[in-house]
Amino acid sequence: MLHRAVSVDCAAVFIAHRLSTVIPADEILVLAKGGTMECGMHRPFLAHNEQHAVVWHRQQVAICEAAVGRG
Repeated sequence: MLHRAVSVDCAAVFIAHRLSTVIPADEILVLAKGGTMECGMHRPFLAHNEQHAVVWHRQQVAICEAAVGRG
């Protein structure tokens, strides 16, 4: 992964709309409505049905629908 190679021994900030790119991040910030709504890691986010989980599931449905030709 490019971002792993880029961020060795330093801090890096990535902005992503496709959430699959941030799964390995040490920390994820969910920004909305002018501020930080959530802060944490991917798996714990999925355990809660908050903004990150909602968008993750929406993206997964869209990917599946596109794969079967419905998107």
